[in-house]
Amino acid sequence: MGHLVSTVEMTQLLCSRSPRISITILNMCPLGAPSIASSISSYISSLPTSPNITFIDLPFPSDFHFDPTQKGETIISLYIQSHKPLIKQSIQNLNHPISAIIMDLFSTTLIDLADDLGVPAYVFFTSGASFLGLMLHLPSFDGTDFMDFKEDRLDVPTLPVKLDPLALPSPMFDRTNDAYKWYMYHGRRFKDLRGVIVNSFVELESYASNSLSEANAPPVFMVGPIINVNSRQEKHICIEWLDRQPENSVVFLCFGSMGAVSAEQAMEIARALEGCGHRFLWVLRAHDKAEGFGFSLEEDAEMEGLLPEGFVERTGERGLVLKGWVPQKEILAHPATGGFVTHCGWNSILEGVWFGVPMMAWPMYAEQRFNAVVVTEVVRVAVGMKLDYERDGGVVKAEEVERGVRCLMEDGRVRERIGR
Repeated sequence: MGHLVSTVEMTQLLCSRSPRISITILNMCPLGAPSIASSISSYISSLPTSPNITFIDLPFPSDFHFDPTQKGETIISLYIQSHKPLIKQSIQNLNHPISAIIMDLFSTTLIDLADDLGVPAYVFFTSGASFLGLMLHLPSFDGTDFMDFKEDRLDVPTLPVKLDPLALPSPMFDRTNDAYKWYMYHGRRFKDLRGVIVNSFVELESYASNSLSEANAPPVFMVGPIINVNSRQEKHICIEWLDRQPENSVVFLCFGSMGAVSAEQAMEIARALEGCGHRFLWVLRAHDKAEGFGFSLEEDAEMEGLLPEGFVERTGERGLVLKGWVPQKEILAHPATGGFVTHCGWNSILEGVWFGVPMMAWPMYAEQRFNAVVVTEVVRVAVGMKLDYERDGGVVKAEEVERGVRCLMEDGRVRERIGR
């Protein structure tokens, strides 16, 4: 969902620059829980109509079978690869020639299709320029046992600090897993692109931008931050609640469209929020199959039983727990929001920076550990947490969550740097 939204907003910006530009968006059936498909459908339906932007819904590939035991990076890469015949046919059915194919960062298997059609291939990179540098550098790490570096750090060209290997995406630690192989594959294929369009901006990632301009890499276009700041017309219940709270008093916890916690982790977060005494707005997404926290395509569990008995009554008006979608940008823009506990998805980071809200980094999956390093050690707009990366998905105890929230809301250094 996060990739789709920023991609669509990028296409709207492109079309706004010239009436001659026409864009066709090929939309794949979403995998996972029905709520994900419903969210995507609702989002597309809510978009203003434009004669220059057309959506084509692709059918589900008949030869693809979803294996929930595989890692998310493998599932996504194989799923996109299975669409090649459908995408080729859809392009050939268009009543006009195409000038380029712009694809998602997990879609590099489609570069060969672009070559067959004789058009240039670009990636719209929905993460930061720093992580793009890591992806381009990954093939040079191939075969490395990163556990041997536990007492050392890695050099990444787009980082001014050395990287703790444990901040790499978790598939890097199992060379026998297909997810590792897919990361390496995408890193190699980026070199075959005509260019990379990055949703970031030089002022945020100046070191990475300078490094990429000097590297042996395809041209990089920094076009961010791509954030649609237009407000919804109807007022969400959480905005009405925020209207009653003092300025900069609420800590907002939200872990993205794919991030979920276990029932045990939800209990620990609840104890931390009750103990710290700060006002909070918590978007709770959990399911029974989660370990501590991480990527989930499962349907959400019901909220009953996820919170300590009497928690809602004891926290009263100072706390609000919600399930499902919330207007994150409106929440971050609200003057009552004083801190943001985030999974470090790149869109969320950009929105936190844009609205000047200090953040607490709680990375869960994909490149989010790396992003956490960028915002805590390089840009320094977030406070960190002590996470046990060696136990992927391990539960973070209430004491550590409370320490992080207190630091976020009470230490003014990050707040002063980010501007609110």
